[in-house]
Amino acid sequence: MADTMTKTEISISVIKLKTKLNDIVPDWMMFGIQLGVPMTKLRSIESSRYHSRSTDDKFTLMLTKWLEISTDQTWSNISTALEAIGNRRLACSIKDKYGEGNVTVDATDLQTILKEVIPNWIHFGLMLGIPKIELDIIDDRNPYSQYLFETLEYWKDNGDFTWETLIDAVRRIGNEKLAMALEKDYIVQT
Repeated sequence: MADTMTKTEISISVIKLKTKLNDIVPDWMMFGIQLGVPMTKLRSIESSRYHSRSTDDKFTLMLTKWLEISTDQTWSNISTALEAIGNRRLACSIKDKYGEGNVTVDATDLQTILKEVIPNWIHFGLMLGIPKIELDIIDDRNPYSQYLFETLEYWKDNGDFTWETLIDAVRRIGNEKLAMALEKDYIVQT
């Protein structure tokens, strides 16, 4: 049976979300059930294919899958799932801090993941499909430290904002090691 990949929109910062939910990593499967991740997807993550992965990696894959399929990416949904698995303290903390709002992506988190591409940011931007004229504008208006951030923000607002597109761009600028790491961490193959 061949592996198939579906497009995984980057609609949240998995790193930021995982940091906030670090206390429940060991309960990743129960949390995934409460978030509505299909059992087949959870079993796929738990399967022998991922058996050697750490619980932390499996938690990341589960969150990525939830973000891919969920139409209710809210802190309220997360709080409800936390309460359902018995973590009322964290549920209340999340509710108090974030309320009912949507969980949104932060280009700063993507910039942290992609720090290796900063020296090649223009080539990377072109591989993301950003027109050269827009990259020139980013270059003219920002200090060097902001180039990648502004490139990612432009791509988020105007491009095919998926992990697959991001990984393809990283691969196309010659960073196979980072591309493989991103695939491992953010793409669930079924």
